[in-house]
Amino acid sequence: MLSIYEQIEQLIDPSLGNRGLRGEWCHGNLEKIVRLLNSARKVLIITGFCIPECQIGETDGPLGALSIAASLRKLDKEVYIGTDSYSYSISNGASKIIGLSQCIVNIESKSETDFKHLVQSVDVLLFIERPSKAKDGLFYNMNGKDISEYVIDTDVCITWAKEMTIPVVAIGDGGNEVGMGSIGSKINQYVPLGSLICAQSKVDHLLLSSISNWGGYAVSAGLQKMSGEACLNDLETEKQLLYELVKYGAVDGVTKRNEPSVDGMNEQVYFEGYKRIWDLISTT
Repeated sequence: MLSIYEQIEQLIDPSLGNRGLRGEWCHGNLEKIVRLLNSARKVLIITGFCIPECQIGETDGPLGALSIAASLRKLDKEVYIGTDSYSYSISNGASKIIGLSQCIVNIESKSETDFKHLVQSVDVLLFIERPSKAKDGLFYNMNGKDISEYVIDTDVCITWAKEMTIPVVAIGDGGNEVGMGSIGSKINQYVPLGSLICAQSKVDHLLLSSISNWGGYAVSAGLQKMSGEACLNDLETEKQLLYELVKYGAVDGVTKRNEPSVDGMNEQVYFEGYKRIWDLISTT
């Protein structure tokens, strides 16, 4: 019989995203990530993926980051969300409705020393939907376009964390995000343009999801089951967060439109994924 964490993993199966990723490559990692976060005192989450055509961040990533951050705060953890200037305003704007605006950090406004100290002060470093360098040192989107001009390099945070033996975990849905080097040979073989776009960064635990935000919801749901506390935001709160992101300019990374959708999924279809996770943890 599958554990609750394995059942949640099935609900976010990356193969549903039709990008070539397969859940079995990282099977069992959700529970490992949840255990790390549940035992942590202080966590740093890094997110934000700029859509160059729109000069602003997408809706995938910040929602998942805010969900995890809210769950951690409910468990009395100290948590920060670090993001770049393209995603800062949208993340900060949305965070206000759940009282997390003081947790949002603009990494571009900090000196490298300041940011390094923040990384090294946490117990767990978590990335969600954050671009990472390919083997040629450039950053790419899923279509193979060089987006390096629009990316602050946060891969260095992994180096800092490893120097201090801080666990690093990541959530992604495409192959070009932080942590995907952990399964690089699979991405090169199965993901379209994988040999070009595959991120080289490796992490301790990688969670694959059909949409990165759903991976964030999965982590929140796992924290709820492990802690016994009501950690997961309700559906209406998650809808409000999406609306606020859009209000502050966020775009769908696929359609490139300022609309309440995620990775080409309209609001109704997108939140059906959320409801499946909610229903599972509510009945088990």
